[in-house]
Amino acid sequence: YLIHDRREELLACPPTISWWGAIYASLNAVVWAIGAFLSIAVIQHIAAVGIIVGLVWALIGNVRARVIAFPLLYLYFSVPEGEILVPYLRDLTADVVVNLLRLTGIPVFMEGRYLTIPSGQFHVAKACSGINYLIATLAVGTVFAYTQYVSNWRRAAFMLLAIAVPLVANGLRAYGIVMIAHLSNYKYAIGVDHYIYGWVFFGIVIFILFAIGNTFSDKSFSLAGDNGARRWTSDGDAQQGNAIKPLSFVLICVAFISLLVMRTTQVPLVDDEYAMKPREPWQLVENSRLALFGSYAGNPIRLQSSFVSKLESELSVGLEMTLYLNPDTHGELENRANSLYDEEKWQRLAGPEVLRTNVKNIPQVEEYVLRRFGQQHITWTWFDVNDRILTGRGEVKWSLIKARITGKYRGGAQVVAIVPVLGAVEDARDVLRQFLSTVDPTLVNFKVTDRGPMQ
Repeated sequence: YLIHDRREELLACPPTISWWGAIYASLNAVVWAIGAFLSIAVIQHIAAVGIIVGLVWALIGNVRARVIAFPLLYLYFSVPEGEILVPYLRDLTADVVVNLLRLTGIPVFMEGRYLTIPSGQFHVAKACSGINYLIATLAVGTVFAYTQYVSNWRRAAFMLLAIAVPLVANGLRAYGIVMIAHLSNYKYAIGVDHYIYGWVFFGIVIFILFAIGNTFSDKSFSLAGDNGARRWTSDGDAQQGNAIKPLSFVLICVAFISLLVMRTTQVPLVDDEYAMKPREPWQLVENSRLALFGSYAGNPIRLQSSFVSKLESELSVGLEMTLYLNPDTHGELENRANSLYDEEKWQRLAGPEVLRTNVKNIPQVEEYVLRRFGQQHITWTWFDVNDRILTGRGEVKWSLIKARITGKYRGGAQVVAIVPVLGAVEDARDVLRQFLSTVDPTLVNFKVTDRGPMQ
């Protein structure tokens, strides 16, 4: 539609070809290859859109591409990104709801992302983050700014408004849901109407946003042009006929790079040999007592065990391992879609927080404080990449990248140890320290076979 809306200007421009567009598409093919080699999906997604943009640019020329630059760049909204903002938006929503509840005289206790008021408890779930509000408003608001304003300053001002309004509106929506449930004795805003109410509220917010935006619109809707009269010369037609050259150039580049990626991203077969056998006084129990029910992207190997102390039978430790031995088969170890625990079954009271363990084998972990059935648990988690103990996700990603570049990738895993808090929190930490001091430094023994590359 946006391209059709500029048809007068398009038809007034001579048809040409652009080698700049061909180069842009080819560079994006290189970027896609890098993303494939490093197993970073978002880089591949952005580059895939860039290839499409570059192809169109190459085939219609610089002048026409400039006319429809916005519709072409708008394709980048198809990149599925935004998950990284969800934790921060959930915390923001929880803070807004708490402050509004206290402002209206309702006592509230916040523990992690759980809000407790006198009549009940609410969980600020992933769906409450407002990420859908934000992305939808940005996508629609961008089109509105493009079609309603000429001045770039006005467009920038409206886009700032399009960012602020959904964030504020989502906090108000969450507060409204809590109040409706509270005042109706939890008869409304709990089931399906929870979502219906949210999207109706979103529609109202969009309407108000556009109404505000219309107050300072500077767009003139008079259409200039000659109804598509052809103005170009035969030279333009001749250039358009040569479009096969940049198109062939791009296709050859893409084909060559794809073939190169297929050969360079082959990963050696890895034997899934692993050990989960702590030394005395810990012993394995048949039925796992502690389970986090976490979810992980891809198809990793998952192991789960429980151990008890022979000296003190009430001391138990749960151990979970998620193995990503081959990126093509099992998926990506560092993935924002991975969830350490099931939020429907566990409540997060604190964390993640980096903690020094004073254990030689595993010096540093990320700690979570979780609760289930009224029982608190201390959870320690870390990553094992090529037999190196890591905690930060950025550090994990960089280690995976280096391993792929050097050809020394031997697999990776996320390891989780969990223990119930029976007394003081520090006592539970001491139990984990005692347990981890008896296990293998990496818990996982990866072994690369010599059977050749993965096909």
